[in-house]
Amino acid sequence: MKKVLVLLMALVMLASVACAEGGIASMVPAGDKPVLRALLINANADYNTYPAAAYLEEATGYKVEYDMLPASNSADKLNMVIAGNEYYDFIVAGSLDQVMRFAKAGALVNLNDWLQYTPKLDAAINDYERSSFTYEDGLYAIGMQNPAFDGKGSINTCIFLRKDYMEKVGVTEMPDTTEEFTELLRKFATLGDDIIPLTLTPANIVLPGIAGAFGIPNSWNVNADNKLVAAAADENTKAYLQYVKDLYQEGLIDPEFAANQNANVFEKWSTGKAAAAVLNYWDCDSYGDAMIELQPDAEIAYLPPVQGPDGQRAIGYNAGGFDRICFIPAVCENVEHVLNYFEIKLDEEIFRTYIIGEEGTHYTVDENGDRWPINPTFVNERGNSVNLRTGSPNEVYSEYWKLRVKKRAEYWDAWSTMNMTDAFSKHGVGEITNYAPAFDSTVNLSSLNTMFNDECVKIVAGSLEVSDFDAFTEEWMNNGGKELTEDYNNWYLTFEMP
Repeated sequence: MKKVLVLLMALVMLASVACAEGGIASMVPAGDKPVLRALLINANADYNTYPAAAYLEEATGYKVEYDMLPASNSADKLNMVIAGNEYYDFIVAGSLDQVMRFAKAGALVNLNDWLQYTPKLDAAINDYERSSFTYEDGLYAIGMQNPAFDGKGSINTCIFLRKDYMEKVGVTEMPDTTEEFTELLRKFATLGDDIIPLTLTPANIVLPGIAGAFGIPNSWNVNADNKLVAAAADENTKAYLQYVKDLYQEGLIDPEFAANQNANVFEKWSTGKAAAAVLNYWDCDSYGDAMIELQPDAEIAYLPPVQGPDGQRAIGYNAGGFDRICFIPAVCENVEHVLNYFEIKLDEEIFRTYIIGEEGTHYTVDENGDRWPINPTFVNERGNSVNLRTGSPNEVYSEYWKLRVKKRAEYWDAWSTMNMTDAFSKHGVGEITNYAPAFDSTVNLSSLNTMFNDECVKIVAGSLEVSDFDAFTEEWMNNGGKELTEDYNNWYLTFEMP
C-alpha cells in the first residue's frame, strides 16, 4: 500500500511539472472553449460590439460576454455582485480596499496557485502590485499600476488660465508666488462683473499648485519628523485655508463654487465667463468643442506650482495606485480557461494590437519613433480598450498610454505641459500612501476624505472659521483618522519607493 501511495504522489508531481512546463494551455480541457462572462467598469461604449473586444475574440479563440457596472454607485453594485455570488468568470473593477475585503471574505480565487503555469502573467505583476493584493499567503488580484514616466506618476490637474485675458490686463509672466497669483486674480476681476476670476467645484477646494505652497500638496504629506500627516490634521492646512478664504471674501473665487458641478465649471470656462478654472487635462472632452465654437480666439495656459510664504513649492501627483484591478471570483468554474485567456492576451503583438491597434490604421509613427493617433479611428476603436486589460507589462503600457492623451490637441497640450516641463515636473510630489496596502482602518478612508473636503468648503465659504479646524481635526481622528494615521506610519517605517 505504501508503494502505491508513493507511486501516486510521484505521478501527481510529474503531472504538475508537465503542466508547469507546458503552461496553462496544457491544463485546458480539450474541446470547445466556454463563453466567458466578464464584468467591467462603466464606459461610453458597448464592450460586446467593441472593435478591440472583437479582435481579442479572434486572436485568443475566447468569446467573452460583457456586462458593465453603472456610472454611479458602482462600488455598491459590485458589493452586491460579490455578496450575491452572481456568476462572472472575471471582473475588472473595484478599489484596493474593496477588493481586499472580498479576498478576506474568501470570495476570490488565489492566483498564487496558478502563476507557475502563466509565466507572462507572472512577469507582468511587479513586487508593488503583488504586495498590494496579497493576503496571508495568497495573491487575490492583478493590480495594473497607473502609468509612470521616469519613475513618476502623472500630474493630471492644475489651474487653467485664459492667457488672452492675462494679456488684456497687462500680465505677460506666469505668477511665481501666492502673492502674484492673488494679484493676477485681482486684475482678472477688473475685466467686468460678468467675469469670474477663478471657478472650481467643491471637490477641488484644495487647489493644485497652490496648496503645495503651504506644504500640503497631497492628502498625506511627510513632515519634518519624517512622519506621514494627513492634511486633515496638518497645521499647515490652516494657513492654506486662510489664504483661500481671503480670496473668496475678496470676490476672487466663484461665489457659486460650493454648489458647482463639473458641468457648471465647464459652461463658465467654455463661454469665457471664467478667467481661471481648476481642470483635469481630460476635461477638454467635455468643454473643448464648445470652447472652440464659442471662444475661438481663446488661448489657454497652465499655472505651475507657485512659491508660498515660507518658500515651499509643490504639486501633487498620483504616485503608485492602480489604473485597473482584475480578479477572479471564487464562483468561477473556468479558472484554467480564464487564466489561459489572460496569458494569451499578454503576447506582445496581441497586447499591442488590442490596446493601441495597428500602425497605419489606428496610429502613425514619426521620425523620432513617437506614435500619434489617427482619429477618429483610434478614439472609436481603441479609446476604451484599456478597460479590457487583465494584466499589463507596465513600462510598455505606459508608452502605449500616451496615445490616449494625444487623441486631442488640447489633451496633449495640457498633459505634456504638466508632465514634461520643468516648471511642473521638478516640483511634483507623489501621494506616498497610494503605495500602502489595505488596512482594516482603510475602510474609513473615503468617509474621512469626504469629512475633510466638506470642512474646507465650509471654512472657505464662510459658515465656519479657520479657528474651527482644530476641533474638526479632533473629530476626524475620533472617526477613524487616528487608526489610519498609525497604520500608515507603521507601514511607512519599512517603505521603500519602488
